[in-house]
Amino acid sequence: PQAKFWVGPVVEEGFYYDIDLGDDVIRDEDLAKIERIVAPYKNNPKIKLLSVEPDANYNRTVVTVLGDPEEVKKAVIESIGIATKEIDMNVHKGEHKRMGATDVVPFLPIQEMTTEECNEISKEVGKAVWEKFQLPVFLYESTATAPNRVSLPDIRKGEYEGMAEKLKQPEWAPDFGERAPHPTAGVTAIGCRMPLIAFNINLATTDMDVPKEIAKAIRFSSGGFRFIQAGPAEILDKGFVQVT
Repeated sequence: PQAKFWVGPVVEEGFYYDIDLGDDVIRDEDLAKIERIVAPYKNNPKIKLLSVEPDANYNRTVVTVLGDPEEVKKAVIESIGIATKEIDMNVHKGEHKRMGATDVVPFLPIQEMTTEECNEISKEVGKAVWEKFQLPVFLYESTATAPNRVSLPDIRKGEYEGMAEKLKQPEWAPDFGERAPHPTAGVTAIGCRMPLIAFNINLATTDMDVPKEIAKAIRFSSGGFRFIQAGPAEILDKGFVQVT
């Protein structure tokens, strides 16, 4: 889990791995699992797999793709299905807050795409994900169907472990699916949003109260700056904490 992992440029038969093993090793089955999840984005001339970025402390992998809207939509649905089979949230732990095997799927309107078109794609993917995999879906950001669903942290609050009770509350019925998480894959959020810049600030302390106070001061939801989201993280193996 202490390994640093970067997946580099796509090549004809896959993509390059750049791995710093630290004091541990990466198991073959971990690499195979990542490859299976990203496989729908490979070898498709209408999709470019830009990056695959696993993080050991967060126990989370960010996948970024660019391509034809219809092709990307089909690949995303397939990839979510694979992640649903491969990842068991009952045994998942990590520093990053999460509520499902596929935690969130943002669609970003770029060249010759509008927010309205991304909203429609988000709804189509959400509907398909429920129908194919029985994975409940919340629509968020620009695609949200209610004010309490615009913010991803609001939807994610309670995380996977608290989602079963949360879904019973009147205001938290999924946009697609029943009021019960998938037994191993939880729930997911899908929606259209604008690009964002994500970064972590390492602090020379192990006191978690410090990043908690900083995050509270700067994030919009607790009275800070507009469009800023922030939270604390503890990086035990490195001996410091973060504002993320």
